[in-house]
Amino acid sequence: MKKFARTMLVLFFFVLASLPGTASADSFVLTSGFVDYQSYGLGTLQLISGNTPHIDFGFWGRLDAALGGRFDPAACFAGCAPGSTMSLAANWSGHELPGSALVRSVYFDNLVGGSGPIDPQMSLALSGSVLLPTPVGPLGWGREVEAPFTVAASFYHPIEASGAFVTDSISGSGTARVFLVPNTGGNWMVSSVLYNVAPTPEPATVVLLGSGLLALIARRRRLP
Repeated sequence: MKKFARTMLVLFFFVLASLPGTASADSFVLTSGFVDYQSYGLGTLQLISGNTPHIDFGFWGRLDAALGGRFDPAACFAGCAPGSTMSLAANWSGHELPGSALVRSVYFDNLVGGSGPIDPQMSLALSGSVLLPTPVGPLGWGREVEAPFTVAASFYHPIEASGAFVTDSISGSGTARVFLVPNTGGNWMVSSVLYNVAPTPEPATVVLLGSGLLALIARRRRLP
């Protein structure tokens, strides 16, 4: 009886996995890319997982304030007080992210967020914060500040002509460069923000780095 129940359970999961509309999703870690957003409300982005010519995931698109989305640094386009903390958070999704994508050799072009249940859709969320410098320099003297950020994204797309669809997850991190100019009121105005994606070290690399540091510390302690 137990053997029969075990066999039926395996059969159930096999049938479930073979049903249309279901497929396993991928999880990609970004190795390069950027998000560049300007004070006039336009920007571009590029997110890459893998290295040329072996790219597992790629997205190339544009940002437009007229299409929607949320970009927290835009609050400082008019001016923010020196010494205040500015949010680097931003969110865009669906038709707000027109562009092209590459997922494991499958190319999706001219993504505009259609109305069907399995039209390709891209969402993007950035997070982080930066401390604005003080004091503000003479009018016309710009400054540049940097801060870490993280990115979480997802790509919802069909699997060829099978009728199945998946939502792949994308994650990464890097350093944001915020370009500032002073205004006549003595505040900082953000002219643009460039989010530079940096590769995340592999777990094995992290372990090796940690082991190397521990060995170096132990060696220094043994020295007279």
